Amino acid sequence: MDLDIKHQVLFAIYSEYQNDIPDMQKVNFRNLEIDSLAFKVALLKLQNEGLIDGLVTCPPGTRLAEKVKALLMEGVMPTREGIEYVERKLEVARDLSGREKLKLVSEKLGKLGYEILKEFVAAQFK
Repeated sequence: MDLDIKHQVLFAIYSEYQNDIPDMQKVNFRNLEIDSLAFKVALLKLQNEGLIDGLVTCPPGTRLAEKVKALLMEGVMPTREGIEYVERKLEVARDLSGREKLKLVSEKLGKLGYEILKEFVAAQFK
């Protein structure tokens, strides 16, 4: 499976969401080692496609990544569709606990060679 930046960002959001108290501020371009503009574009696409919700852009309503001055991640969550998409893509059973899901996702990403993303996910359950 070849993951584009949009999928990497979605998987990171999904992983953070599995925590009892998610801190979406941890999902950022620095931690994922992604270009800032590509990160903004990925988030805007994910929200537009209905896979995440709660992203706030500054200035408000900005839809062009180049014009976004800041992104507020505090309220970001994967939608039901986003959760189902990730779980289907990574073959994660819906009835697992959040911790079990994180461990499984981390292992699968490691096997696929996505070390940065694997480390990000693994850090969620330490």
